[in-house]
Amino acid sequence: MEQRLGEIARGLREVIAELAPEIVAVEDVFSHQNVRSALALAQARGMALAVVGLSGLSVASYPPASVKKAVSGSGRADKDQIARMVQALIGLRSLPRADATDALAVAITHGRALEPRAVRLTSAVVRARP
Repeated sequence: MEQRLGEIARGLREVIAELAPEIVAVEDVFSHQNVRSALALAQARGMALAVVGLSGLSVASYPPASVKKAVSGSGRADKDQIARMVQALIGLRSLPRADATDALAVAITHGRALEPRAVRLTSAVVRARP
């Protein structure tokens, strides 16, 4: 586990150095069913937050239901619905992988939190494309 967390830290430091983001958006950890998976995810999230904090960046955090609602209109949408909405909102030709869907959904949620009207307009334009 410590080696995997080290890989996450190194990779995230490289991404931050290359892309120079102004803020980081993440999804809160949530799990009803598998405590072991939730613990591993919480450890990885903690490592990521530590790297982000050491980089001087602030973090916006969103509960899973808020991400689902921002992307699909329903806080109870399933993963397939979220993937299809992400595909439609961004104009992707194919469904993104599960991890990419999660990351893009959080980015969409954060964008909507910052500029709700601009994002609605962008979404309407994407839906209107032939």
